[in-house]
Amino acid sequence: MSDTEVAAVPECCSFCKKTRKQVKVLIRGKHAFICNLCVGLAQTPLARVAHCVECTVVNGKHDPECPEAT
Repeated sequence: MSDTEVAAVPECCSFCKKTRKQVKVLIRGKHAFICNLCVGLAQTPLARVAHCVECTVVNGKHDPECPEAT
């Protein structure tokens, strides 16, 4: 997609479809937009994944608080 094609895309979140006027922040990527609300929704799952990777890399196993611990 060229820069002119990206500019033709309506400026709305690629996930929730809210417009720039409906959100506080709309971040533009090369082929998509994401709003502050969707970033907020993604933070918890991403933090869990990051914690899980960290606990297995550092400890060689999941720590007891890791969601993947069995």
